[in-house]
Amino acid sequence: MQIIGSNRPKHRLATFSYFDSESEEEFEPDVEEIDSVHATETESQLSEYADLVWESIAEECPYLLRFRPPDDNIAAVTQFISAYTSSGNVPVAIAPALFDLLPLFSNLTAIDLRGNALDTNDAALLSECLSPLRLEQLMLGFNPLGDDGVGFIAMELCPDLLVKLELSSVGMGVEGAEALACVLRKAHRLESLDLSANPLGADGACALALNSMPHLAQLHMQGSAIGDDGAEWVGKYMCRMQELRSLDLGQNDIRSRGAVGLALSLDYLTNLNSLVLDDNPLNSEGGAMLCSVLDRLTRVQVLGIARTCLNRRALASLAKALPGMPLLSDLRLWGTDLGPASDLLADALTPLTRLRTLNLWDCGIRPDALPAVLRAASDADIREIYLGSQPLLPAAVAALAELLAASPTLRGLSLPACGLGEEAMVTLAPALAHVPQLRELNLRDNDLGRSGGLMLARLLPPLPQLQVAFLQDCGLDDIASYRVAQAFLRCPALQALHLRGNEISRRIEIKIGDTVGETYVVFT
Repeated sequence: MQIIGSNRPKHRLATFSYFDSESEEEFEPDVEEIDSVHATETESQLSEYADLVWESIAEECPYLLRFRPPDDNIAAVTQFISAYTSSGNVPVAIAPALFDLLPLFSNLTAIDLRGNALDTNDAALLSECLSPLRLEQLMLGFNPLGDDGVGFIAMELCPDLLVKLELSSVGMGVEGAEALACVLRKAHRLESLDLSANPLGADGACALALNSMPHLAQLHMQGSAIGDDGAEWVGKYMCRMQELRSLDLGQNDIRSRGAVGLALSLDYLTNLNSLVLDDNPLNSEGGAMLCSVLDRLTRVQVLGIARTCLNRRALASLAKALPGMPLLSDLRLWGTDLGPASDLLADALTPLTRLRTLNLWDCGIRPDALPAVLRAASDADIREIYLGSQPLLPAAVAALAELLAASPTLRGLSLPACGLGEEAMVTLAPALAHVPQLRELNLRDNDLGRSGGLMLARLLPPLPQLQVAFLQDCGLDDIASYRVAQAFLRCPALQALHLRGNEISRRIEIKIGDTVGETYVVFT
């Protein structure tokens, strides 16, 4: 739960540990005392009851209280960060007390209540609190609001100030979309709209007044079942979204006709830096046309076209378009049969020097073409490599070792079901010394056997930042499992070692368990 505003009761900030997702380091900020915020008419009205409500929220929920110093726009920020519980952020019993508290904050600018099991009745109560507020951000995703709940919220929102609206997975259908459209038609400042995972359908996509938001920068409608008709409507709307930077229409059953409708609008999206169309059967003609215009998106950094059923013509158009995207850092091709275009892929990847993620999971690249594809990425600073279900012959293993040597900042290496054995370990294990920042290593479903396991154990360098290793179903026996476990336990940051599916006796499990320290070893 996140509440942002300038008026709130006094609180003393206790020392706490905060996990920074960017640096992934834990630190403790200085202890500060939050004195009274500058007295305002609203704050003078705060009663003892309001103080008790805040204290009850802090005491009854496993939250951390975080304070951000005042700035010119927001005098104070109070954020309750949920502990990892299965019940969501705020227990339902707290919701009525929270709604009683909200009217006391006249300067509230943002409310985040995602994942709190708020239903239609809660939405009705919340809507009564919204009308006096001048909200810029409202995030209510992952709550079963339903069409009626969305309608209650929409009636009380002030669209003139709204900058961000997040309603993903709230059970919104056509009726909810029609109610929301009344807000969107006047939301001329809206920059971010997330309606993912709602049963909108084509009629819901049509009902949304997306063409009235000229400053929209982010539009996410993943998993909304809009189909071809809905994609055509979105394509027509996008002609007026010249500031759009992020578009996610994955998992919408968009086929050839919808792909054509989207392709016709891409000329207008000169600022687009993220385009995600994963899990749509774009098929032949539509997919080919869409891929043929991708080179116009010169600012794109993220391109998701995984599992899109592209044929050879479409793949050829894609390979031709990729060099025209010099800023591309995340290319998602997993699950797309690249076999017919294997020869073209290496030339397409070579100019992409900013590529950070190489995801070729289950792409069916011809074994003889794969070494050239891997070497083509050696000029980029690759951070993650996914090659699952892609057979790696000796030449490809050697090329992968060269790529590792050229990727010192690699953090993730995933090679499940790649047919790796003892010979591959001779080449790959020493090459891991070139990637000291590696945090996750996945070798599951490779038939290493005793010889391959022993070779891995003997040659594995003590990776200083490795946190998780996956070696399930690798054919390891007692001897190999014990040696492999000992080798990985030399990695000082290791948190979990997965050995499920190997032939390990209970005696060896106990022996390994006696030496693991704080590392979590999974046997079953």
